[in-house]
Amino acid sequence: MSQEKYREDRDLYALDFYIRESCRLCKWVSEEENARDLTQGLNLTYNELIDLVETIKQCCDIADQRVRNWQKYCLGNPDCLPFLLDTSVRGDESVAAYTLKLLLWATSLPPALSDKTKKMVKTSVKASAPSARTSGGRESKPPAPSPQTSDKSMSQQLTQQILSQISDDSLLQFLRHFLLEMNSTAIRWSAHALCLNLFRWVCLSWSSSFRKISLEVAFLFYGEFFAFLEALMKVTNSGW
Repeated sequence: MSQEKYREDRDLYALDFYIRESCRLCKWVSEEENARDLTQGLNLTYNELIDLVETIKQCCDIADQRVRNWQKYCLGNPDCLPFLLDTSVRGDESVAAYTLKLLLWATSLPPALSDKTKKMVKTSVKASAPSARTSGGRESKPPAPSPQTSDKSMSQQLTQQILSQISDDSLLQFLRHFLLEMNSTAIRWSAHALCLNLFRWVCLSWSSSFRKISLEVAFLFYGEFFAFLEALMKVTNSGW
C-alpha cells in the first residue's frame, strides 16, 4: 500500500468517526427518517457544544490539508452534507463557522478556495471562536496550506447532492438565516460564498430541474429581501 493510499484510508476512517460523533451529539438522523425544523436550535449543553466544535474542527484539519479525501468521504456518505447544512443553521456562530468551512471545501471550484474565499473563511472562524493556545499560553500556529486542490467532478457531484436532498423550504431558511438574520459579517460572507458555489454549479449544469429549483428559491428570497429592506428603512426613518 502506497503512502498516499494509506493516508486516504486513514482520513476516511477518521472523518467517519468524527462525523458520526457529531451526529450523536446533535441527535441527528437522516432527513428521510426525521425531518427537522431548521428554526429549532440544537439544545446542547455547554460541554456538548464544546465537544461538537472540537469534533468538527478535527474534520476541518483533515479537509484543509487533503480536500479531495474530504470530498471522497462526502460522496460516500450522502447524509454528511445535509447534516452540516442542518447544523450550521441550528447551531450557534461557533459551530456555523466550521460547518460552513467544510461545505465550502466540498463544493468549491478548483483550486480548493480562492484567496478571497479563504480569507473570508479564516476570518469567520477567528471571529466566532477563541484562538487555540498551547500549554504555555501562546497561540498555536495555523495549519500549513493545503497541498491538495479540489476535484472539479466531485465538487459538481456534491453540489448536485446538496440541491437534490435539501427542500426548497430548507434552502430558503438557510438563505434567510445567514444572509438576512446573521449578525456576524464574516460568517455571512462565508455563507454568501457557499451560495455562490452552489449557484455557479447550477449555471454550469445542463440540468433544468436544478435551475428551476434555484430560480424558484431565488424569487422567494428576493421577496423576503425587499420586505426586510423596507422594514429596516421604516425603523431607520422612525429614529430608532
